[in-house]
Amino acid sequence: MSRCIVVNCVDGRAQLPVIEFIKREYGVSFDIITEWNPAYVLAERNTSVEARSIMEKIQLLIKNNNISVLAIASHRGCADDCESGASCSRQLNLSVQYVAKHFPEQKVIGLWVDADGSAKEVCSANQEENSKPKEGV
Repeated sequence: MSRCIVVNCVDGRAQLPVIEFIKREYGVSFDIITEWNPAYVLAERNTSVEARSIMEKIQLLIKNNNISVLAIASHRGCADDCESGASCSRQLNLSVQYVAKHFPEQKVIGLWVDADGSAKEVCSANQEENSKPKEGV
């Protein structure tokens, strides 16, 4: 059975919308890795201890499960870093590209949680097209 890995913020506002999105859109079981502002960590600090920890956890989960999708989630105000739409979108897209480069067999998606509490896919990589930015954040 196929599974999904979700790399999400520890902020509770982002948890349920992302879980609901994965269940609705992909209908698979999932594992969650949490970190403060993971899109920023993976995009801007990808040599940090936090980024290495995230990547090691992803690798371990892929090794031991049938992972088809990796999702990285972000939301406005994430750790007080992500306030502008352009900055958030850039970080999320860069983090998706970074993870996709390391895990080319899995589809990698970027999820944005709006202020109204809804999650949407805004970018992806490693499917039919190498990189697929969608509508902005």
